[in-house]
Amino acid sequence: MKKNLLSMSTLFLLLVYIATSTYELAAADDKKVKLKPVVVTSSRIYSQDEGLRLSTRCEETLPMDTEEGESFLSVPGALEEVTLVDTRTRGPYGIQSDISIRGAPFEENLVLLDGISVNDPQTGHHNMDLPITLYDIEKIDITYGPASSVYGSGAFGGALNIIPKAPRDTLNIHAASTTGSWDFYSGSASINLPLKNIKSRSSVEWKRGSGFKPETEFNALTASSYTEGSFGGANGSLFLGYLTKKFGADSFYSNIYDNEEESVNTGIIIAKSEIPAECREGYQMKITPAIYWKRLQDKFILDRNRPFFSRNDHTTNLYGGEISSAIDAPFGSAAYGAGAGAETIESTNLGNRSRVKANAFLEYEARILNFLLNTGIRFDYYSTFKDEFSPALGVAYELLPGFSVRARAAHAFRVPTFTELYYRTPANIGNPNLEPETAWNYEVGAEIKKEFFYVKTDVFLRDSSGVIDWTRAVPTSLWRAENIGEFNIYGVEVFFGLDFEKIYGKNFFKKFDLKYSYLESTEKKGIISKYVLEYLKHDLNLRLECNLPFGFKEYFDFRFKKRVGSDHYFLFDSVITRPVKLGNNSMNLFIRLDNIFNTAYCEQGDIEMPGRAIYGGASVEF
Repeated sequence: MKKNLLSMSTLFLLLVYIATSTYELAAADDKKVKLKPVVVTSSRIYSQDEGLRLSTRCEETLPMDTEEGESFLSVPGALEEVTLVDTRTRGPYGIQSDISIRGAPFEENLVLLDGISVNDPQTGHHNMDLPITLYDIEKIDITYGPASSVYGSGAFGGALNIIPKAPRDTLNIHAASTTGSWDFYSGSASINLPLKNIKSRSSVEWKRGSGFKPETEFNALTASSYTEGSFGGANGSLFLGYLTKKFGADSFYSNIYDNEEESVNTGIIIAKSEIPAECREGYQMKITPAIYWKRLQDKFILDRNRPFFSRNDHTTNLYGGEISSAIDAPFGSAAYGAGAGAETIESTNLGNRSRVKANAFLEYEARILNFLLNTGIRFDYYSTFKDEFSPALGVAYELLPGFSVRARAAHAFRVPTFTELYYRTPANIGNPNLEPETAWNYEVGAEIKKEFFYVKTDVFLRDSSGVIDWTRAVPTSLWRAENIGEFNIYGVEVFFGLDFEKIYGKNFFKKFDLKYSYLESTEKKGIISKYVLEYLKHDLNLRLECNLPFGFKEYFDFRFKKRVGSDHYFLFDSVITRPVKLGNNSMNLFIRLDNIFNTAYCEQGDIEMPGRAIYGGASVEF
């Protein structure tokens, strides 16, 4: 163990030395360099080329800092309405949600906050327990497809990167309030404070509701702060977040007990710095060190009427540091770096466990005329598993202005969670002998981008080995965590958008979007699967934005979903918004109608979801 720690520390310090030495040589003239904002979801590379339109990946961005964004009740709800991310919720308002991209179960998708992986080592059920208020989110970058060559373990199906909203240069206060069905109430407040070299925004958000049926009540409080500063040519940022929530968990984990209760406390600290430097004419470089810490406490009671009958207490810690360097030069763009960290848990059920990890990565991208090449490789070390190498290679070619094709092959892996390894109950048995699961992903795609419309389609195959799932041979036997062997899933994704205003000018119809995915997999015979085989076979999202008289806007969302092993269902929602000017200040009003046709449906097992609901709210900024 000491030898592993020594080797890991040596590797990390070596990369720090290389990066800082390069910076010292490059920044000899101490000249400030202004770099472009960087999208860090699927690549650590940045480019000075403003005209670069090509990508070797299928990506999507969900803006949250919009009029409609004020009406979203949760991050999972926004993802469900607008994207092809499958959010399987056990309760309304995102009180507990699992995400699935390209049919990958909830454990096989990566969640990042400001470019830092925050996947919970206990269980993926906590990956969306994020301590950031809705107002503090600028956008969510989505990568469809693996990202292990960039971020390591977890990004089988894809990745979400939640980007905090940058503080403003002016003093302002934002307040919002929402109320609606089942005694739902949400209130939030945020203040933006600019100083000489530092600007920060601090926010608090409270949500509560009595629940749409017994044992579904909840109470949640979130506080988050984001600070940016500039010192001696370097830019730094600090994110602080805390979430505490308690909720009734009717049949969340067992259909035998309907009086389950759970409480979760999550804290996150992320400190980053960006040090720019100019090497020589035509070259740009930046160095980005970061440190992070996430702590999550989870208390689960199987029967709240008998709190000591069956109770699990877990506390996990995820912490570490990383440093990366990126350079943009005439020969192309490159990024390299390394990181180290640890994951620990103290649990009444899982025991006290820990594992150390380290990584190093290299990525290169070059554009020659209309051709784009992207390649990368990452090495990951875990103290409790074998080493993993994750290579990736992607190409894209612009056939005509605005029309491009692409192809990509990438390797992905995921280490088991502590729950999969050590969990033991009368119904579930973990497996300490589990090995990491791996996959190769192959995809081809085409994209057309014009001023008034876009079309994007991708076809992919994910060839997985050593897949981890909870299985049993017959319905009466125990669930056991196993490496079930090979599993292939393939599918097609289609994105289409039309901007009516850019064709006809301002009229009733403003924008239309269609998103559809179809998935198919190889059959696994002789076992009953708990998660792997419950993917969305058909997922269709239709979205229409309209201009109404007197400055109102209306959004219509229609969704069709067919999950393997379940009946299909339709959902129809609508949101009406109206901005109001109050002198130099602004207000935004909204009315939201969810599940207008009162569809009865389940997203997770037999846990029923809410019927028709109405909400109204207002926000003001001054």
